[in-house]
Amino acid sequence: MIVILVAAILVCAMYFGVINIGFNGQNVLGPTVAPTQIPGGGVGGVFAGNLAVSFTWVNHGNLDAATATNGTVKIYHADGSLFGTTAVAGTITNLVKPEDYGKLSVVVTPVAGGYVEKDWTVAQNSGLMTSVTPTVISGVTVYKFNLDVANQAPLGGGETSRAINLIMGTYIADVSGLAYTSVINATSADLSGTSYLSMSTSGYITGLTQTDAFKIVKVELSMPDAANISMYDNGQVKNLQVIIGLGNGQTPLYISSWQHYTGGTYLEGQIGVADVSQEYYGIPVVYGVNDASAAISYTVNIQGANFAAHGDWTPTLIVTYISPAGVTGTISRCIEFADT
Repeated sequence: MIVILVAAILVCAMYFGVINIGFNGQNVLGPTVAPTQIPGGGVGGVFAGNLAVSFTWVNHGNLDAATATNGTVKIYHADGSLFGTTAVAGTITNLVKPEDYGKLSVVVTPVAGGYVEKDWTVAQNSGLMTSVTPTVISGVTVYKFNLDVANQAPLGGGETSRAINLIMGTYIADVSGLAYTSVINATSADLSGTSYLSMSTSGYITGLTQTDAFKIVKVELSMPDAANISMYDNGQVKNLQVIIGLGNGQTPLYISSWQHYTGGTYLEGQIGVADVSQEYYGIPVVYGVNDASAAISYTVNIQGANFAAHGDWTPTLIVTYISPAGVTGTISRCIEFADT
C-alpha cells in the first residue's frame, strides 16, 4: 500500500512539473520552465511583432547633412520573402515573424544620382546592422545589410509597433566633365646615368563640384609604344607607385603592385576591386565640403636610371570610374619622366 501511495505522489509531481525525469533516468528537482512568450509571438526573449523601419539619408561628403538622394530599399524576412519596400525614403512597416528569429535583410539599390557609403552606414547603426555583403539581383550587385532586431524590447500594452530608424550614408554622384591637370612633370639630366633617381609627377582632378563624388574601379598606366613598356620590363623604371587622393578625410589609394599582361603596352594596378563592372566594389573619391580644390590628387613615383640621352618615359595614367547605374568612363593624363 505504501509503495502504491509513493508511486501515485511521484506521478502527480511529474504531472505538475515539480519533478522532471531526465532522459538519462536521473531525477532533476525544480519545476518545468516554459519558453518565454512575448507580445507578438516571440519565443525566448527574441523580438517578434509589428516593426516600423524608417530611414534617414545623409550626404557623407557634406558633413552628414540630410539629403533627398536616397536608394531603393527592400527588406526581406529570414526566409527571403519580402517584408516591404520603399523608393522614397518612406517607412516600411510589417510583422516580424517568430521564425525570423529577429534577423532581417535590408537590400539597397543606388539611384542614378547617389552612391551608398556601406561601411560607414554599418558603423552608424551599431546594434542594428551587423554587416554588409554584396548580393546579385537581376545581374546587378547591390548592397545587402544584415539587420538584427532580436534584442528590441517587446511591445507593451497599447503599442502597435516597434519603431527603429536607420542612418543611411550616401555620396552625391558626379561623373561628368572629370579631368586631370598636371602640376609637375619630372626631368633630370642624370636619368641617363647608372644611379637610380627617385622622381615624382603630380596633379589633381578638375570637373568635380564640392561635396560630390565618383567611384574608381581600375587604375592603369598605358604606354605609347613598346619602347616605353620595355623600359619598365628592363628595369630602367622600377619601384613604380601611384597615389590617388580620395578626399573627405579618407586614406589615399596607394598602388605599388602592377600586372603587365604579355604583349600588352599597359600596366594594370592591383587595387582590390573584385568586379570592375559593378558599382558596389568601386572605391569612392569624394570632394568633401572641407577639402581644398587640389585634394583629389594623383602622384606617380618611380626610380629611374639608364635612360637614353634625352630619352623619356611617357605613360598615360588612366583611371576608370563607374556611375551608380554601372556605366564606366575614364579620366586620363599623359605624364613624363625625361632626361634633359
